[in-house]
Formats: sequence, structure tokens, C-alpha cells
Amino acid sequence: MDQLHGVTPLRNSGSDLQNHMSVLPIYGRRVSHPTCSVDRSADDLGRGSHPLRDDRSRTRSRPGSSPCSWQQTSASAPCGRTRSRGDLEHERNTDLSKIGTNMSINPGRITRKLREGQRVYGVAIQIPSPELVEISGAAGYDYAWIDAEHGAFSLSEVRDLIRAADAVGMDSIVRVPDHNPSFIQRVLDTGAAGIMVPHLRTAREAKDIVAAATFSPSGIRGACPFIRAANHASFNWHADYQALDRAVIVLGLIEDLEGVDNVEAIAAVDGLTGLLFGPFDLGMAMGLHGDVSDAQIRAQHDRVVTACSASGIEYVTASIDWEFGAFPSTGSRLVTAISDKTAILSTFRNGLENARAMAAAESAHPAQAPSSIASVATTT
Repeated sequence: MDQLHGVTPLRNSGSDLQNHMSVLPIYGRRVSHPTCSVDRSADDLGRGSHPLRDDRSRTRSRPGSSPCSWQQTSASAPCGRTRSRGDLEHERNTDLSKIGTNMSINPGRITRKLREGQRVYGVAIQIPSPELVEISGAAGYDYAWIDAEHGAFSLSEVRDLIRAADAVGMDSIVRVPDHNPSFIQRVLDTGAAGIMVPHLRTAREAKDIVAAATFSPSGIRGACPFIRAANHASFNWHADYQALDRAVIVLGLIEDLEGVDNVEAIAAVDGLTGLLFGPFDLGMAMGLHGDVSDAQIRAQHDRVVTACSASGIEYVTASIDWEFGAFPSTGSRLVTAISDKTAILSTFRNGLENARAMAAAESAHPAQAPSSIASVATTT
């Protein structure tokens, strides 16, 4: 289990937040959609392959430069098409919530707020209750992290949670149970803003995940104009499907030693929006029995953060309960603030503690602290 709420936080001195945020202006992901004839080998068209990547060179922007973190500079790019990871106007100039009808599907809140230089805050959902998602939206959260790995959800329950998020203007990111491309497709077809994939260990796996979230010919995701994500056939598929494709948020969890060993190569994969660090599974694999405050965990965490920064993708905070005091220094702009179970448990405990404190005060000073029942009896 890598979603950690209520455990010992990792402490880190940190540095100026603005220095980190200024070099991470990432709003979405880059997906190549060739529009001319390009010679590709069978290997190029394998799962997860992005044939335009290999013949690009990329340069990293610095604070105060263009808002694009990565720029294609190769003159050999097919069709002369150039895209950057950080340029939202080029990557996602279509408001998906306005495609087709007035139905609000995938509000695009994460992308919009990141473009405006804001952080986005989410809540992790493990209880299959649409009402909890709606309450989260009413509280002001930007996204719901729907945990279909550890939560006991059917696909129809995931769909209902996505609908609830849409209804209150929240984005929905589904943590899928595994790397199954069929489940990834069904979640995205239902209208999720993105996916979060557990146990990402290699760059090859990362490419396969990106391919599963990307329509052909760049990926392997099946296309259908009647899906909910396309507003049930009211979507202008020919005009807008590429915007739908590029808008998908693709996140991976680094929570194994193999994943940490390969994190630099993983972070460099085209189409990946960001990475999270899963300390609990990693700590279990390292024989630390869930102690996520260990210095060894801190070192692995810092390597993941550094890899994200170097590749210009988002480092996503999985839980401030664990990274409290450290997450601002990482430059993280997608922050999971709390989980439904943590919030409920904390509220239940606080309610019980308050009731016990009131009862104790009444016992110690019955004259000064009359019970509500006694007060009612006296006045009637």
C-alpha cells in the first residue's frame, strides 16, 4: 500500500518553492499524431512507441524563459510538427468540457489551474460513495484520486465516482489496479481525466502505459465515438479527438527498487505527465516494515524528485501526511491532501475526544458545566 495517511512524516529542510516551480511548467503531456506518411518499422509501432521521439533533440527551459519546459528542435521531425510539454495553448487548446453538448465531462481543472501557476489539491477516495466525492468538491478540492487498486470498486462504481466528480467540477484520476490496457481504456472511455499506474518499474512499461492511454496510430487505445468521454457521439471526433488524446493525464507510481533504479529512464518517456513516490511498498521491499521515515526511504524519494525535475515532468505528492514539511521543497504542484478514510477517522476520533472532554469537565465541575439534559430539565 503506497497511499500513506496518518503515518510518520518525512522531514526535509527544503528550498525556495519558487525556484522549483519556475522550472516545472508542465500542464499536460505530449502525444504525437502523425498526419503525413512516415516510414516506420514494425518495431517503431510496438506498444508504447512514439516514433517522433527518437529524431528530436530537446532543450530545457530556465527560470524566466519561455513557459515551454521542453522544445523540439530537430529539423527532421515529420511534417514539421513541433510540440512542447509545457505549452498548453499548443497542446490543449480545446476545452473538453465544451465539446459536443453542455454536459460537463472531464472539466480540465488540473490543466487550467497549472496553466495559471496554481497548485491543485486532491483527495484520495477508497470508499465507493459518490456523495463523498461531491462533498470533496464542495470543500474545494480540485481532483479525486479514485483508488481502484486498493479500493473495493467495480467498474460501474468507478464510473459513478467519475460522474460525481464531473458534477462538482472536479477532475478524476483513477489509480488502476495493474497495467491491463483494457481496464485503462474503459476508465478513460468513462470520462476520467487521467490514470495512475502502480508499480512502474521500467521505461518499457512506461511506454506501454502511455500507448494504452493513446489512440492509434501513436498508441493502442481503441477508438469509439459513442463513449462517455466523447459526450456519447455528440463529440466532433474528426476535429477534436486529438485534443481528447493529449488531455489525458498519465501518472506512474515508483514504489519498487527496480523502479527507483530505472527512474531517470522512466521519467524521460514521452507522454508521461508525472510520477509519484510510493514509500510504503518500497519500505516493505527493503525490510523496513512500513517505517517510511527511514533515511534510506528519503534517499530513494529524493532520487525520484530529481528525475522528475530533470525530465520536466510533474512530481506528484501522494500524501502530505507522509511528506508534510517536505512537499513544498519538491516543487510538487499536484498534491493529495487527505484521504476519505483519514478524514472520517480523524473526525470520528475528534468527536469522541470532545465528548469525553466535556463529560470530564462536567464531572469535575458539575455546577459550572451542567449537562445539556440537566439544563433542559431545569428550564421546563
